[in-house]
Amino acid sequence: FANDARFNYKIDLTQFEADSINVTLEVSGIGADSLVFKFAATAPGTYQRFDAGRFIGNFRAVDKAENLLPVVRRNVNQFVINNATHIHKILYEVDDTEGSPIKQNPVIAAAGSNLEEDNAVVNPGVVCGYVQGYQASPVSVEFNYPHWWKVGTALQPRDGTYYAKSFDELVDSPF
Repeated sequence: FANDARFNYKIDLTQFEADSINVTLEVSGIGADSLVFKFAATAPGTYQRFDAGRFIGNFRAVDKAENLLPVVRRNVNQFVINNATHIHKILYEVDDTEGSPIKQNPVIAAAGSNLEEDNAVVNPGVVCGYVQGYQASPVSVEFNYPHWWKVGTALQPRDGTYYAKSFDELVDSPF
């Protein structure tokens, strides 16, 4: 896979009423005709199967002209994006796992994500999916959140953007 692949997550934490986190992933440096986009099946360190894809809705991918690319949901945690040669963005919504009506395989609070008017917990293992084969590529994260909030994470920001050397480092750094 190309070493120049880049992934920039833009995470919107302002949709309190919907209990939904909106994610836009800007993608560059990938020239594949077909991509598999995956969400975690298990929570790191908990040995718990939680199928993060259960909380994903309104999944779509677009090119630079904002044309929708064909997407097929392969299973609960995987989406296949076709005609992906000119992919520009992957967009989706993540339902809040805290207090979820889904009772099978509940997500423990330490592994889940939560969005309230006065705070949020963003666990990248739930909120951030990845392109199969590119887990070692660098990633960055930008947030849209109320101006009175503060962000806490192990990742160090530069100009308001958080950088991780790989998807695995991102998953190990909840916000």
